[in-house]
Order: sequence, then C-alpha cells, then structure tokens
Amino acid sequence: MSKTSVIKKIAKANRTLRIVGAVCLLIFAVLIFVGLLPDTTKYCLSSKNVFSLPVEEHRVDHFYLGKTYSLYDYFAENDGGRFYLTNAQDRDGEDQIMVVYIPNKYDDKAESIIEQTQLYMESGDEDYLEKSISCRGYVTTINYETEKFLNEYFVSYNYYGLDRDSVSDTMFVMVPASKVLLSSSSLFIVLALALIFGAVAFLVSLFSKGYMKKINKRLMRESLTAEELDAEFDPPVFTSGSVYVSPKHVVNALANPQILTIADVVWIYPSKVNQINSNPIYHSVFMTREHECMKIALKDQAQTEALCRAVHQYQPRALYGYVIENSELYYKHFNELIDQVYNQNQESTSDAEAVIQPDDSAKALPDAPEAGNGANSEGGTEE
Repeated sequence: MSKTSVIKKIAKANRTLRIVGAVCLLIFAVLIFVGLLPDTTKYCLSSKNVFSLPVEEHRVDHFYLGKTYSLYDYFAENDGGRFYLTNAQDRDGEDQIMVVYIPNKYDDKAESIIEQTQLYMESGDEDYLEKSISCRGYVTTINYETEKFLNEYFVSYNYYGLDRDSVSDTMFVMVPASKVLLSSSSLFIVLALALIFGAVAFLVSLFSKGYMKKINKRLMRESLTAEELDAEFDPPVFTSGSVYVSPKHVVNALANPQILTIADVVWIYPSKVNQINSNPIYHSVFMTREHECMKIALKDQAQTEALCRAVHQYQPRALYGYVIENSELYYKHFNELIDQVYNQNQESTSDAEAVIQPDDSAKALPDAPEAGNGANSEGGTEE
C-alpha cells in the first residue's frame, strides 16, 4: 500500500461511521427502556397465573399478559362476553378474588376450567389444573353496573361460599392480542429492539467490506484495482480534508466514497449557496461527458477554488467557471462541447479553452443570478 492510501481512509471512515451509528442507536434504545417504558410498561409476564401478582400491584389501564388456570363462576354477561370470578392474592399472600371479563369465543374453554377448578377445590390436587386461558388484557376499576351484578350474585347465586369482601375493586378485561400488540408499550419495545438490532448490524458490518462495493464497481469501469488506485496517490497532488487528487482521479474518501475520473470532466466550476441565517455552502462541481455531476463540499471559498484549479490543471480543455456561455454549451450544445474537449487538436481549440480560465488572484465568490443557468461574467461561479 502507498503512504497515502485512500482505500484505508475510506475503510477508516466506514468504521468510524458504523461505530458512531451503533453507539447512537444503543443510546436511543437505553433512553426508551429507561425514560419511556417505566411510564408506559403494560406487561406482566407470568409463566403460570397472571393473577398470582398481588392485586394491589396491578396498575389500572395497564396491559398484562399471562394465564389463568382457575375460574370459579360467572355472574353476568353481555353481547361480547362474560364476567367471571377467579382466584388472586393480596400483598400479604392471602387469598383474594378478582373479576375477569372473558370474550364469548372462550366460553367452552372457560366452562372446562370452571369444572377443573371445582375438582381442585374438592380434592386439593393441583394435577386437575391442566387447562388454561392465555389472558391478554388490561386492569381497570369495577364500574357501578358490574358492581350491581356482582352484589346480586353474592346474595343469590354464590355456590362456592366465596366472600364478597375478598373481591378486589379492580377487574381484568381480556382484549384481542392485536389490541395489546398495538399498545404504546409494545410499540416502544419494538422500537427499542429495532434500534438494538440496528446497532448490532452496524457492529457486524465492521468486519465486512461492503463499503468497497461502490468503489470497486467504479474501478471496474476503468479496469483498475484498489492497489493501482492507491499507487496514484503516492503522494497526492492536492488534498483537502477527505478529498485527494492524483493526475488521473479525484477521490472523496468518505464512508460513502466518491471517485471522479479527471479525463471525463468537461466542465468545472466553484459554487456557493447562500443560506438564510447560516454560513454559505461551498462546492466544487464537476460535470462529465457521461452527464454525471459530482459535487464536493469544502469548508471555504479558497479550498473550493483550489480543488477546481487542481483538477483543471490535468484537464485544461474542460470549461471552467459558471457563466452563460459555458452553461449553454453544456446544456444546449453538448456534442459540440465533447468535440471541443476531445476531438479537436490543441491548436484549433486554444481560444475556445480560454472562455473562462481560473483566476488565482480571486479573493471572493461574487453573487450569482437566482436561476440555476444564470450567468455572472465577472466571477465564473454559481450560487
């Protein structure tokens, strides 16, 4: 490898980008887990009975996920489902009862669980508790109408001898899994996991050379290898930040690298774009015979003009400067421009090459017309 290896610099830029990207994604994931999920967590994962969590710890309007293996009875129903009673516990581990609303589609399964609960209560044998219903839903307070039916049940139809005072003032409402999955906590969890996956992907990509695909494809067009490209820059004839110039190529050694073949350039000009309440943006612009446009951003006017002059030194027959004559020749008489740059001999085109030559003494980029193809005959630059 040469002393100045643009390939190594591209690799370094890619590694830096991937490390910074991974760190940023992990920071965002941590912020979600630490800053957002504590206020929106809606899941209590239970391998056995979701109601084994003390009822005092169930948070109202929060989603929970688990299973219930026992149901005592149901005391009311509506068009959507039934209101059942199931066993729960208080903070001290004492038995308590909780109301559970279960949709109609689970009626047959609920009846089977009621039967197995009765067998368990009569025998004390936990082997009877085989069937279960996966409960996905939220905890809410018991409303007045439910309270009324609950009281009527305990007065008239309590076959289990359950204690009304043991019923929690909150109830569990089963909802479709889709509703749980679309809850805010689920979305936060999915987002956090996606960020973590993205961070891992960034880190894994550190060991690949995917960043070379674009530049290798570009080099194949000219039957060049990365080693041959590096050899051109030993040393470079011009450098500015990540930009390197050899007699044949310009390489912008970024994470997303750019490579320009100087022999393809037919028009060069420095460009300044003014921004409201901000500093101008400077570009060196290179138009090619393949109708490609390569813009290289630089920090100031001096570097922009220096890069343009460096390239023009090795492609002196290319147009230089943004003036109306050059714009019209490129956009309206492109074939004539190609003939002028590549086909005519040097003597017959010496005057044409001097339409606009770089001015080394230029100290400022003058204002340009608002229209993209406008002209400024004094400075040869586009704004």
